Amino acid sequence: STNEARRVMPKNIPIEDAVMNLGALTLLLKGLRTGDEALISDGMHDRLHEPYRWGLIKGGLEVKTAAMNVGAFGCAISGAGPSILALCKEEQSKRISYAMVKAWEMAGVASRAPILNLQTKGSECVPETSG
Repeated sequence: STNEARRVMPKNIPIEDAVMNLGALTLLLKGLRTGDEALISDGMHDRLHEPYRWGLIKGGLEVKTAAMNVGAFGCAISGAGPSILALCKEEQSKRISYAMVKAWEMAGVASRAPILNLQTKGSECVPETSG
């Protein structure tokens, strides 16, 4: 639950963890912009909430390991959980989705793993036309 996910979070975090996360975000954004797989992978590390929340998700770390073992760039908790997302090349998506669902099954958790595409174009302002 969201309440439980919030409860396990520490009241204070080490400055080193905050700095590491900001650096990882920079790498992730640059990797997504340029398609650099190594930067995407390096940018998928978190020390602010995931170390505390993985234990709340039955089979979560096994799902992450399964995704990584078949080619995901990274795997992260989405929101408070229990949703988990993996970033990967499109051609690897079915294999990674399958591995994640199988890992959930092994943990006794029913799941589904839809394959979604990243939005490649940002928001834009379109002037209103009169007439």
